[in-house]
Amino acid sequence: MPSALGTAGTFFGADHVLFGSDCPFDPEGGPMYIRETIRVIDALDVTDAAREQIYHLNIRRLIRQPD
Repeated sequence: MPSALGTAGTFFGADHVLFGSDCPFDPEGGPMYIRETIRVIDALDVTDAAREQIYHLNIRRLIRQPD
């Protein structure tokens, strides 16, 4: 998973990647996939600004939510 997410970020750019989940479809009923995705995003070799884009700024921009 880290290389797939890293490759997506490299190819598309952090401004085209969103944090998301298919919760509750994991063996723990949801928290495992969320926890593991956060772990992978936090381990990416990206700036803090890029990480903020992935976690919440991109979706806010897409839905035109004001700051």
